[in-house]
Amino acid sequence: MSDFIYSNAFNFSTYVNGGVDLRTGQYGVTIHLTTLRSQFNPHLSRDISLSFSLMNTTDTGFGTGWSLHNSEYYDSAVKPQPTVSLSSGERYQVESADEPNGYIAFKDKKLKDAYIRTIHERQIGIVYKIGMTETLTRVADGKPFRLTRLDFENGEWFDFHYNPENPDVLASITDTHGTALLRLTSHDNHTIDVAYVRMAEDRESRLDFSYANNQLVTVSLPTEGGGPAPHTVFSYNALPDRDFFAQPPNTTAVIAL
Repeated sequence: MSDFIYSNAFNFSTYVNGGVDLRTGQYGVTIHLTTLRSQFNPHLSRDISLSFSLMNTTDTGFGTGWSLHNSEYYDSAVKPQPTVSLSSGERYQVESADEPNGYIAFKDKKLKDAYIRTIHERQIGIVYKIGMTETLTRVADGKPFRLTRLDFENGEWFDFHYNPENPDVLASITDTHGTALLRLTSHDNHTIDVAYVRMAEDRESRLDFSYANNQLVTVSLPTEGGGPAPHTVFSYNALPDRDFFAQPPNTTAVIAL
């Protein structure tokens, strides 16, 4: 296993950021995990970040409300109305393809910057105008199609691997050479405990996650010297008519679920 690398000068805010969405007045939090970068073209990249959404009631390993916002496709076997969720956070209703190798049409998407095609009954491809392609696969029966490969326009690719015991939980992301750029470990095949992020020279940084009542409460960055770890804490308060409120530290904004 690679050693992890830390710096006392590391700014923890580069991992955890929050702010108020001016459109909704609600507080949002993003935890940056890694950036998938091309080895040959500095303009090709994709951020992998953990985000909190008020509309998200699922748990994909980071507690209710948190997700990596990777693209997903819910066909009629999963939802009465097929929908696709893009990595940008956009969600659209779609019409299933009439033919095995046909196209899945967006019902309400105006901007023609992407199209979806079926590869076979358990796999689809989302092709973006910018040149990136995502392959989504039904990794288990009764589950949505999940992102399993990201192709850059220059031919480089990244594979997304899921926990074999729990296909809702991402286990790792590897590059074209099979090198793990992100590893997510879980003691119970349900809750992510540690994220290992590959840095330079085959070393890894580490983020620790802790939970209470199925909610993410602490994200910490262990230090090399074993001293107090930089961390952020999220608190949740039950309400009669909603599941809970969550209030990140040092803010006056409130996240409502």
